[in-house]
Order: sequence, then structure tokens, then C-alpha cells
Amino acid sequence: MNFDLVLLRIRELNVLAGEGESFVQATGTGAKLAKKDPIQLRLYRNGIVMFDGPFRSYQEHSTQQCMQDLMDGYFPSELQQRFPDGVPFEVHDRRDDEFMVRTPWHTFPGDGQAVCGKESTDSVGFVPDRRLTTDQFLNKLPKVVVKAGNVITIRGSLRKTLQGLSDAQSSSSSSSSSSEILIDTPALRAMTERTQKIDSDKPAQAAVTLKLKSEDGNLTYVMKMSLSETVGQLRAYLDKHRGAGQPAYDIISAYPRCSFGDDNRTLESCGLSGNVTLRLRQRH
Repeated sequence: MNFDLVLLRIRELNVLAGEGESFVQATGTGAKLAKKDPIQLRLYRNGIVMFDGPFRSYQEHSTQQCMQDLMDGYFPSELQQRFPDGVPFEVHDRRDDEFMVRTPWHTFPGDGQAVCGKESTDSVGFVPDRRLTTDQFLNKLPKVVVKAGNVITIRGSLRKTLQGLSDAQSSSSSSSSSSEILIDTPALRAMTERTQKIDSDKPAQAAVTLKLKSEDGNLTYVMKMSLSETVGQLRAYLDKHRGAGQPAYDIISAYPRCSFGDDNRTLESCGLSGNVTLRLRQRH
């Protein structure tokens, strides 16, 4: 099991699933801001525990399929019906520990498990977090919070406090970690021209706004394109902006899982008829 690859892909999926972002949730008296509850995933040397269990060995076919989905950069197919729009994962990395399967009423000597099957925080079955690096700690926090109607960024200021960065360094770091880049396309220019001409009677072409997360998740490329344009044209606009010498990449969608490798297909034929977020994945 390639644990490092699993953790990398989950971090990428969490970006697409809106980790830390708030949404409006209806209540009995109106609405409130809420966040998606993450799926608890515990990784052991001999298997996984998802949600509250049960333990699933890596020898089980369903577990192998789930982990392969994650390593391929896709939201696990077994969860897509329950979470059609995806949901973040909260991962507990215990790859060095072996999960010990015990009967619920079995007692045993030593620390870690009581008579009724309840586990203490010292038990292998309970997964306390390891010591986190600064980036790991900050990535567990929301990028922004909304308080009294104001949007407040918190990662940048905390990074400055934890690492002792200067104001300039902190500003540079926070801006580069969540930058959106608008890429010039014919559809964008046409839309701009129409907005500048009050009496324009030229019909607008059916268009879509695509957001493409970079391979490391730090950049988001925003592209306005016509539905009749092709995947190849999408690549051309992107490559022109990124410049030569970039490694080969695949354009994928995590929800639903799909890879767009046919440069001759139109965006409409690929099902990209709504405003969607895609991801670039380095080709190995």
C-alpha cells in the first residue's frame, strides 16, 4: 500500500470537496453557515477503519477497490451515491500500527481496552493525531471564516505567528496558496465586448466557466469557454499561459470520476455544460 500517495491524493480531493469552506444551511428559523462534516478515515498497516467501523482488511476486495480509487485520484465509488458532490476526509495515519481485532466482551491484560470493548486513547483502535508540521496544522483549518458579515482569512496570520514570517513573506505565502488566475480565451473576450456594447444585438454563445486546480492545488485557473470548443483547445489555452517545459498532465474530474483525454471531444459532449471544477494531475 502506497500510503504517501494515498495521503497526497486525499489532500487533492479535499481541495475539490471544499475543505473548510462554509455553506448556507436552512434551519427552522432561517439559515446558518455550516461546514461539511469530514469522513473519518484511519489507515493501519493491515487495513482501514472508515466512519466508526468496522475494520476492513487490505485483503478484502472492497477495501482494495476503495484504496485504488483514492490512489487514482478519485472519490471512492462506494461513497458516490451517499455523497454525490463529494466530502472531505479527515485522515489518521497509523501505518506503523497493526489494528488488533478483538471480540467486544473479551478482556485482556494491559492498557488500551476495557471490559465492554471501549477503547482508551492508548489503544491501537483509537487514532490520536501525530505531531503535525505547520503546513499540516494550517491545512486542517478553514481558509476563511465569516464573522459579523465579514470574511476573515486566518491561515496567513497564523502562519506568520507560528513561523515568525515578516509581513511581506506572509502576504506572499498566503496569496500564492489560494491564487485564482483568469486565462484569456475567445469566449472571455467576446463576453467582455458584449458588456461594453450596450445595444449589442449579437447573440451570446453558450459558454461555461471552468475552474482547474493545479497539480499541487495552490493555483486555480479560471477559463471561460464555449461549449462547442474542445478539450484540445482547453489544453492549448492552458499551455499558452503556463509556458513551455511543463510536465505532461491529465485533466480529471473527481465528482463524478472521469478523465478527459480525448482532445477532439467538445466540452458539451464531455458533459461539461455547467460551471465545474476540474483538477490537473501530473502524468507518470
